[in-house]
Amino acid sequence: MRRKSVILSVLLFALLAGIPAGAQLAMGLKLNRGTYMCFEPVYICITLRNDTGRALVFGDDPRIQGKLTLDIRDERERVIPLRDASKSPSISSLVLRPGETRPLLVLINNFYNVDKPGLYRVRARVSHPMMGEEYYSQRGMFRVENGYTFWSRTVGLPDLDGDNKGIKPGRKYEERTYSLRTLNDNSVKFIYLVVEDDHNIFGVTRVGRALGHEKVSVEVDMLSRVHLLVPMSSRVFHYLSFGLDGSNTVNQYWKIGESIPTLVRNPKNGLVSLVGGDPAKSGIDYADENDRKITAGRLFDQYEERYNETHPQQGGNKSGGPVDLGKGI
Repeated sequence: MRRKSVILSVLLFALLAGIPAGAQLAMGLKLNRGTYMCFEPVYICITLRNDTGRALVFGDDPRIQGKLTLDIRDERERVIPLRDASKSPSISSLVLRPGETRPLLVLINNFYNVDKPGLYRVRARVSHPMMGEEYYSQRGMFRVENGYTFWSRTVGLPDLDGDNKGIKPGRKYEERTYSLRTLNDNSVKFIYLVVEDDHNIFGVTRVGRALGHEKVSVEVDMLSRVHLLVPMSSRVFHYLSFGLDGSNTVNQYWKIGESIPTLVRNPKNGLVSLVGGDPAKSGIDYADENDRKITAGRLFDQYEERYNETHPQQGGNKSGGPVDLGKGI
């Protein structure tokens, strides 16, 4: 045990002794988009480039315990505090070799309340005992909006077990509300599905672009799942279904053949089916936007450092769907 302690002390001395005063750490910051729906995940990518000429180690020992903090302010320049002062982005296992550039991916919503509509500005700051000063990134700016609701329906939670556990005193059954909203981002209008109740947001999913006068077809089945038929072009449609927890249950593409794809709800049993049309092929009939995206789970699996450990807030997006990082990230 003593030998390990001596080795660690020698290593720390070698690291600390080799960094000259005024050593440089270059930082960058990019957001995946400029406009977000309320409660939609907001990702930032922070890049660090080690120009110190020596390895830069971020560890738990106080002598190498570097810190990453975010300065987030609203449009009135009021500081947005951490949701929980004990939980913040961590980089305690990061090692930067000389000249190396590393990306740090942070899901802002997990640490800061940026769910309210408004304009936000964010800047990253890194400090380290091996360097004599703090380093800042440029400021990024994004807007959060409620969007425009053009369809909404409140449904009850089905009692699949027959035990009525979901019933509250004074109310016959638990409810969830599905809403379809539009949001403009860089002159493009996108369609979102939001799943919520009186207290929580269960899912915020961008389901596609709004195309002129083409309308989205919507049906709710006997299990209170919502089914969407979203036009992608004049001939191709995206068929989606979502559960009460915001999870995606159906994801298919159809095109007009001898008949037109249509959602049909059986009035006797509440079953919703897609009838007509032919299956569409990716790369032939349509360009699947999700082909250029990555799921949130895979995204964080690519970064094994402890700074990516997250603490999901109540009512966050649980679908784990594709994340659009944008062209700049």
